[in-house]
Amino acid sequence: MLTLKIAANYFQTAKAPSAFFAIIKRVRSIFTFAQERANRPIRFLRVVRAYKNGKPVQDIENEFGCSRNTVLRYARMAGLPKRAKTDDPERRAKIIRMSKQSPRPSQTTIAIACNCSEALVSIVEHEAGIKRYRRGK
Repeated sequence: MLTLKIAANYFQTAKAPSAFFAIIKRVRSIFTFAQERANRPIRFLRVVRAYKNGKPVQDIENEFGCSRNTVLRYARMAGLPKRAKTDDPERRAKIIRMSKQSPRPSQTTIAIACNCSEALVSIVEHEAGIKRYRRGK
């Protein structure tokens, strides 16, 4: 039987039993729980490859029909390092630049323009010392 552990081992070492490759070649649509269970190692490899190539987690979720926790769990099983939330200096600079505009766009507008979450916009603004609200007049 093919397990996620075998798939994770293959991803880390590039060594796998011959049955593993035979199963990967038989990828097809999943209609039953048994078929879905058999397809997990294949999905594991595709999810991990997408994560390793830098694809956003939300895009991976949508493409493979799995949860954020599953994507992150698969990445940890494969031994991939965690991604920093503010790893893109260009995105960070764009957030700061947009936050300093007058009139100031909303966090939602900035998040959409920068392809990130509103929480990340808030974190970057806070780290840069940009205050969203003025106290008193």
